[in-house]
Amino acid sequence: VLCFDPILRWMNSLLSPVGTCVFGYCDDLGLVCKDLIRTWKILQKVFAIVQSISCLHLNVSKTQCLIFLRHNDARIRSSLTSLDPLLVQSSFKDYVKYLGVLIGPGAHIAQWKEVISGIADTISVLRSADGGLTTTISLYNVLAASKCSWVGSFAPPSKDLLKLEYATLQRLTHGPWPTFPKAMLYHLKTLSLPPQSHSLALNSIPAHST
Repeated sequence: VLCFDPILRWMNSLLSPVGTCVFGYCDDLGLVCKDLIRTWKILQKVFAIVQSISCLHLNVSKTQCLIFLRHNDARIRSSLTSLDPLLVQSSFKDYVKYLGVLIGPGAHIAQWKEVISGIADTISVLRSADGGLTTTISLYNVLAASKCSWVGSFAPPSKDLLKLEYATLQRLTHGPWPTFPKAMLYHLKTLSLPPQSHSLALNSIPAHST
């Protein structure tokens, strides 16, 4: 981490002549380039140098390539995989994940899939714990709803996520469906109960404005 910033500056100095900008944060490295093939040829040499001095190597399974020129997509993919046999077809998608957020034309389709999966797993644990209504709601806010805060600050909740939220809140009450209307669960403090459920849609609105 201490030498990451000098490495970024060095990489930018090497790649800027071919129209490539390098962005990094912690262990995430992102590149925006005009000519991916020319850039990759330089990157192969760069990564070889970095590996020799740090014993770190490129994690090909997490390497993502987003090609905006759709009419040249097949040609660029073929050239890159011929240039570097380590690259696999699964690296090429219509979105990339950077700092935990999906970016690209197809991002809106897959943006919330990992979050939904994580919430579903958490809900299974909360239901099995059977800690009572107020305790369960508090745990839901901390362990489940919080999973949406980061992505929700960049993208509004998907329809699938909102459907999961509705079903989840009903299941966590352990009562007949729907004993507690969703709107009531968002305003339980007005009924003098300590906690109330966080609204995923409402929480994402102020996050977008900051």
